[in-house]
Amino acid sequence: MGLLEGLGHEVVVASTLRTYDRVGDAGRQLALRDAALDEARRFATRSGPAPDLWFTYHAYHKAPDWIGPEVSRMLGIPYLVAEASIAGKQAGGPWAAGYEATLDGLRRASHILAMTRVDLAGLHRHLPGVPASLFPPFLDCRPFAIDRDRSGIAGRHDLNPSSLWLVAVAMMRDDIKRQSFELLAHALEHLADLDIVPIIVGDGKARHAIERIFATSAPRARFLGKLDSGEIAPLLSSADLMLWPALREAYGMAILEAQAAGLPVIACHEGGVADIVGDGTTAILVEKRDPEALAAAARTLLCNDRLRASFADAARTRARTVHDRAAAARRLAAIIEGVRQ
Repeated sequence: MGLLEGLGHEVVVASTLRTYDRVGDAGRQLALRDAALDEARRFATRSGPAPDLWFTYHAYHKAPDWIGPEVSRMLGIPYLVAEASIAGKQAGGPWAAGYEATLDGLRRASHILAMTRVDLAGLHRHLPGVPASLFPPFLDCRPFAIDRDRSGIAGRHDLNPSSLWLVAVAMMRDDIKRQSFELLAHALEHLADLDIVPIIVGDGKARHAIERIFATSAPRARFLGKLDSGEIAPLLSSADLMLWPALREAYGMAILEAQAAGLPVIACHEGGVADIVGDGTTAILVEKRDPEALAAAARTLLCNDRLRASFADAARTRARTVHDRAAAARRLAAIIEGVRQ
């Protein structure tokens, strides 16, 4: 919304109806569909000028957009969708109604913005002929373009300023996130001979279980809990490396923030991570879920100051030129101009 407003557009939240169905309840999905279509008719027939364009963010089988396509049809306006994804295995499954609604809605899209090449390939496969393009994830890089405050951060969090700081930032859920933390803990076992401080930022229901894993495998790890954005940027800017497996992540905003702060990244080659890093220039991606391979990649940069500095410079440059909100605004402006012609 901020990006659109920055381009001079007036943005109105048309509905607060939430169509998310977590468990795959067919009856609930149909009830949500009916409520959504009522919302669509209400919005399309309200008094006042019609909008120039409808924008929907993140339509997929668990949270389909039943409103946008219908409003766009009734009012004859362009329908723009960002971060849509199609999971073909859901056809005929518990989310069949949401899956079909997503496909139907996306067929009517004027343009689809795909955040990763994986999503773009899926869209082309299921929706040949529907305009879609790669739209890299973005953030405001300015808060991360700050000087290192190593001594200040060390004093605030009781860290050894002379050690190498390895950072991971993630929610602590008992799902694939926990699996990433387990892999991270085992990777750190293979770096026990180095003078490092693993710094873990995040919180969640699985925190106590995750802390127990690290107590055995990586007892030097420091858990800082949940930090606000004003605290994370200085920490990232003062650290030496982000080591985070990022298993099955769509792309990883924490990885984008790390690069904006000049942090090289070590991660697994999964999901859309490869789309937001330069493998071999800003990051080293490991092909398998192998703790020894992750540790070896981290060791490559931790033991070579010059190489690590080169990766850090490349990370800042990539974040600024590819993923900054200014670059995203230029892309979005061109796409909106195209669909409104």
